[in-house]
Amino acid sequence: MIIKAEKKSPLELKSDLIVLGLFDEKTQKCEIFKALDNVLDKALSNYVLKAEQFKPKFLSQYELPTLGKIETPKVLIVGLGEKESFSSDKLRQVMMSAIKKIKSYKNVAVATIAVPMVDDVKLDAQVITEGLILGGYSFDKYKSEKKKDILKTVYICTESTTEAKKGIQKGEILAEVSNMARNLCNEPAQYVTPTKLAQIASELQLRFTKKLNVKKWEWVHF
Repeated sequence: MIIKAEKKSPLELKSDLIVLGLFDEKTQKCEIFKALDNVLDKALSNYVLKAEQFKPKFLSQYELPTLGKIETPKVLIVGLGEKESFSSDKLRQVMMSAIKKIKSYKNVAVATIAVPMVDDVKLDAQVITEGLILGGYSFDKYKSEKKKDILKTVYICTESTTEAKKGIQKGEILAEVSNMARNLCNEPAQYVTPTKLAQIASELQLRFTKKLNVKKWEWVHF
């Protein structure tokens, strides 16, 4: 999965799904919401929020088909909860929940993330990236039938692509390292021996740092 920062509007991007983040407010002030609502003939405001009485509570979700009114086939609305209590940590959780839903679709290869930024763009892009990678994690090394990953590209819509790219890069590093640790935890003990673990650490050392100390067993004190 490739994550990219994109300055274009979600309506200008070619994707299979738009992930729209909404706060739990009576009046939606997000410009992306207004733009989508207009091209969808007020389906968001009149149908989803009023007729269906969808409440954008934290981690809630609602799928809306666009019925050919825009090129993107469907919109996944994700609830952000109350704006006053929203945080980067909650944004990460929303993305972790959203990616699980996205990956359940059999025809979504490209997705566009359109959520209001809560902190600085760099940090928001970082936690969005972390949530997407951490939430999409699965350990299938020993499964005979591996699930094919259909999702190939995710766009994060933002006005500042330069800062967003920095956040994406940092988020990828942190999330991939976390997933690597999860892989090691999921491996059988006969595979992740102390010798194997030292070997893996040595390989990482060549990539990220200049010094690594590998101690003998006698070094450990109980």
